[in-house]
Amino acid sequence: MDRNYKLILYGSWILIIAGFGHFLITFLDLFLSGPFSPPDENVIISMQNVSINLIELCRGKSSSVFKSMWGAYIGFNLTHGLGVGFFGLIHVLLVNNDKNIYLHHKILIPISILISSVLLLISFCFFFYGPTILVFLNLCFLVVGYIKIRKEKINLTQH
Repeated sequence: MDRNYKLILYGSWILIIAGFGHFLITFLDLFLSGPFSPPDENVIISMQNVSINLIELCRGKSSSVFKSMWGAYIGFNLTHGLGVGFFGLIHVLLVNNDKNIYLHHKILIPISILISSVLLLISFCFFFYGPTILVFLNLCFLVVGYIKIRKEKINLTQH
């Protein structure tokens, strides 16, 4: 496989590992004080005793932990991990299926760069440095890979 496409794969694998890793590690917080749990257990208890407005608006009040702020927090972390992991996996599957897919569907990489840029901004504003570095690396691989793929296509059409 062309090395320019490997750059996209490298960036994608970063998201696959980080996203699915985030998803799996979140399960620890369901059973014990995991990595996404607040250090103060009283915060978890408080989160379990309150709902969020959206839940009350849609379904009414409930005592279920899965309808509490804590349940929503765990759900957000689980879906975030799945979404990021699948975003990376889609790129791996696309490149492995047809390396020219980015040339045939020119919008794929710009949309991916936009999504990765938004992820980077969110990570920078709300997360710690680890995820921010990973998303930054993903974005760098995507941008450099895209530039090189486009440059390669231009060179091929000129010859």
